[in-house]
This record gives sequence, C-alpha cells and structure tokens, in this order.
Amino acid sequence: MRLMTRPTPFGTRSPAATGILTVITSLLVSVAVAMAGPPPANDALSSAAKSIRANILYLNSYHDGYAWSDEILEGLRSGLSSYSAVELQVEYMDLKRYASAHIAPLLVNLYKRKFQSRTFDLVVVSDNPAFEFWKAHGQALFPDLPVVFCGLNDVDPAALENRNMTGIIENVDVEATLNVALRLHPRKNRLVIIGDASTTGISIMHQVLAVKDRFAGRLTFVPCILSSLKELNALMADASDTTLFYFIPFYTQLEGRFYSATEILEIVHRSTSRRFTPIGPFCWATARWAGK
Repeated sequence: MRLMTRPTPFGTRSPAATGILTVITSLLVSVAVAMAGPPPANDALSSAAKSIRANILYLNSYHDGYAWSDEILEGLRSGLSSYSAVELQVEYMDLKRYASAHIAPLLVNLYKRKFQSRTFDLVVVSDNPAFEFWKAHGQALFPDLPVVFCGLNDVDPAALENRNMTGIIENVDVEATLNVALRLHPRKNRLVIIGDASTTGISIMHQVLAVKDRFAGRLTFVPCILSSLKELNALMADASDTTLFYFIPFYTQLEGRFYSATEILEIVHRSTSRRFTPIGPFCWATARWAGK
C-alpha cells in the first residue's frame, strides 16, 4: 500500500478538523500496518490531542460482515476509543452487492435529508465506491469537508494533488507476485484472472492487466468477469496443469445469491480433483484449497 505522506492543502479549516485529520490519518496507517504485521511499538498521543471535539462521517463502501472494511472500522473505533468527545457516524453504502448507478441517487437524497441539520468536521471513505461517490457528490452534500481515504485501487496519486484529501492508496505489486508464482511453478504459462464487475473489481483487474506486456512469452493473460457458476465450472474444466488462477477479491451475485472470492475457492475445491494454484491479494488465507 502507498501512503500519501504529504497531505494536500486544505485551506482554512477548524482546529477540530486539523487535529482530527492528523489523528485519523495516523489511525489508518496503524490499521494498515496492523493488517500487514505487528502494530507500532509506541502509539502514544498527547492529552491535548485527546481533548479534540469533532464529528466524523465514515462512508463505508460495503456492508456489515465484509471482512476488509469490518477491520478498518474496528481499527477506527479502537483508535478513537480514547477520544470521548469524538463521534463517529458510520454509513454502510452496500455498493459491493448493489450497483452504484441505482443506489447512489438514493444515497444522495438520504444523506441530504438525514444530515440536513448535522455538521461534520471530517469524512473518512474506504475503498473505491465510496471515494467515487464522494468525488461526484461530496461537494454538494458537505461543501469543503476534508477527506481521509483508504483502500483505493488504480488511482494516480497525481490526480489527488491540491485536493481537500489525504490517505492511503492500495497498490498491489502484481509483477512481483507473478514472478514469485512463476519461480515456484515454472511450468505455468496461462493466467486466468477471475473478478467481478464492481468498481473495485474492475480497478484491480486494470492493475493486473497493466503488467501483461512484461510477461510476454511467459504468461497468457485471460481476464474473466464471473457471471455464473456454470462459467466457473467451464473455466475449471478448460484449465490445464499449466494454468494459474488470480482471484480478485470480490462479493458478487451469481444465480440469485451472493458469493465472496473465498466461497468461490471453496466451491472450486469441492468440485474438482485437479490441483490448481490460486494467487491474489486474499489467497494467502485460502492456500489450503490449492488442490487435493
């Protein structure tokens, strides 16, 4: 992940916004570090900082129960527990399960009515759907509110310069991941990339395909936006011992119910005796399904 260590200019803002911006940015860094390994040894903050009074709006792209954003929320709540005068307003946008084109206009109207007499000092947005929503509607809903973001994929940091925001960009090192996979499995020559049509899914697909030319002659890239379990079964039936599978983290609706990437891996494991090699951001947690 990449941290934008130099916050972009915010212009005139309240002392509460200034202080809480520093606190929230530090907390998100701590959450990111904790996900990757042990937390920092010294996370002490001054008593003056802990006296901050502020209202924070957290726009969570997804839904309660989605592990990635649940951990972010857990980290924020834990870090803010010492700040008795800071209130965290959490809004689940549910954009992993339902299309933004249908839901965003409803959310705009909801937030206008719900918060018409409420003021916030800062907004936190996690992942691309909430970020894109804020870019399109944030200024109209809450003019000039500073933003802290995290979990953004396929975003050019230069596009964020001189804007009212700072945060963490999530850049997966796809090239290094594939090089390790090929060192471990030198006979592999085909990469099937399985994802969904969500904002984040498409962004990560772009990141994977961006390195395609660097593996010319070594790997054939086969992108797949999963639309049915039948299609998944066909992919597995067509796979040979030279195929790598890159699973993009997703939560998508197939044949009337929602499936996560982990559940798809479980289905593949149960339905085939073929040994396969899954790679991707979350596959370390599911390595036991790499074949029978």
